[in-house]
Order: sequence, then structure tokens, then C-alpha cells
Amino acid sequence: MKTSQSNRTDEVSQYYEPAVKVVHSRRLLFWVVAFLSLCMPYSATVGEGFHNSLKGVFIVFVLVYFAISQLSRFWLVPLAEEMRRKQILSDSFGTPLSHDKTSLYYNNDYSPSVCRLGANTMENTLFSKEVAARMLWGV
Repeated sequence: MKTSQSNRTDEVSQYYEPAVKVVHSRRLLFWVVAFLSLCMPYSATVGEGFHNSLKGVFIVFVLVYFAISQLSRFWLVPLAEEMRRKQILSDSFGTPLSHDKTSLYYNNDYSPSVCRLGANTMENTLFSKEVAARMLWGV
């Protein structure tokens, strides 16, 4: 069954957007912290006041990086994954478990049943395998 992308609806993806933004922020903070850590040994030659200020800034950035990492790991990603699990069960059994709507997210023609849940799970697994393969080889 071929359908156009314009007919596809996935309201659950909105829960992943904050997690993606946090990942980008975390990536930027990582490089800032790495740069600051490389500057630390040389900052003492500039002056003691500058060295102490740099240590303070470094500690603040490390704490912010840690807080953002934990926010993503323990709240944003689990929330998005919980909503995706509700959506797969809603789609598989034809029973709404949330107010979020999806249409044409899965590519199978089974009627709502355990067979549809199996087909949806296989489709998710195949997609995850393909994403992991691209990440592994950097394609």
C-alpha cells in the first residue's frame, strides 16, 4: 500500500522535539567544557584571578551539562517513548490510549489484532536496525 507523505500524521513526534533540542544543547556544551578543560592548565600563566574565574565558569558549565544530560535521560526521552508505546498499542488494537493521533505511521494492512501488533513491532525493529547500521558505518 503506497501512500503519500502528505497524508501521514504523527502527533507523537512532538514529544521527541524537546529531547532533540536538549541533545543539540548538550553537544554544544560538551565542546565548551572540553575547550575550557584544555584552557585550564594555561590560565594560571595569565593570572591567578583569571585562573580562579575560569575554574568557576568551568564548574558551572559542567554542572549545567550534567543537569541537561539527566533531564534528557530520565524525563524527556522516557516520556516520548511512553507516548510511542501507547500509540503502538492504540494502533495495534484500535483502542485510543491517548489523545495523540497517528495516521499511516505503520505500513501494514492487518486489522486491529495481536498480528498487527507483531507487524508494527517488526517494522519498528527493522527501522531501528537500519538506523543503527547507518550510525555504525557513518553513512
